[in-house]
Amino acid sequence: MISKIVSQSTEVKSRADCVVGPALYIIRHYKTKKFYIGSTLNIQRRWDEHTTSLRKQRHPNRKLQKAYNEDKNLQFFVFSMNTLRDANDAELKTILANVDNPLLLNVRHDVAFDHDQRAEKISNTLKGHDVSEETRKKIGLAAKGNKYWVGRKHSEATKNKLRKIHLGNSYAKGHSVSDSVRAKLRAKALGRKHTNATKEKVSLNSSRNKPVVINGRQHYNCASAGRDNGVTGDTIRRWVLDDRYPDCYYAKDEKAKIKPNPNLGKSDAQ
Repeated sequence: MISKIVSQSTEVKSRADCVVGPALYIIRHYKTKKFYIGSTLNIQRRWDEHTTSLRKQRHPNRKLQKAYNEDKNLQFFVFSMNTLRDANDAELKTILANVDNPLLLNVRHDVAFDHDQRAEKISNTLKGHDVSEETRKKIGLAAKGNKYWVGRKHSEATKNKLRKIHLGNSYAKGHSVSDSVRAKLRAKALGRKHTNATKEKVSLNSSRNKPVVINGRQHYNCASAGRDNGVTGDTIRRWVLDDRYPDCYYAKDEKAKIKPNPNLGKSDAQ
């Protein structure tokens, strides 16, 4: 059956030769004639995945990796399909038809299943499986906070490597702008002025010491208002600039004339 599929397939020798769309593919080891069956929606991406993982000695199929290590001469055959489901079904059918073939490199977890089949398989595997309290605690501790770097420090060897990498970095540190570039930047900036709208935006955003009123109560600034209302200062700034919150405004703003919304600032009373 494999020889029949191979005869009807197209052999690709580079990524550029790969067809577009769903396909069934066969990777055959030229020396031993062992073969690996797969299916994919994007054959170019799958080509990259296989070739890269084999080259970097990390292919999930150990049998294929072992064959590749012995002789790197592989053949890649592609058979185009109409849909991904057709490709998955063809892969499963082909694997089952060759399950007793000693040249087949696929193992059980290589077989393609649709989402329902995969979910059912995982459910059946975990059915009746009880996680111990010790394991639960380990999982909980591992998931708490940033487990990737908190408490860790670079070793001296790593520090030296990083130092060597950044030695001679001329992108910013020690980099000086030439006089000609300075002159161009100055000439471009001369005569430029902010529009009134931009000035107003800058003024509103510079709210460090601007009193803000929420629901009739005045606060020293946005940060203070945020603390009193259980939100951040940035949230208060957004409220001030948003017309949906007419009762949130800077003290000198004309919005003070608008009737406050009783639903805003309830956290003050709480």
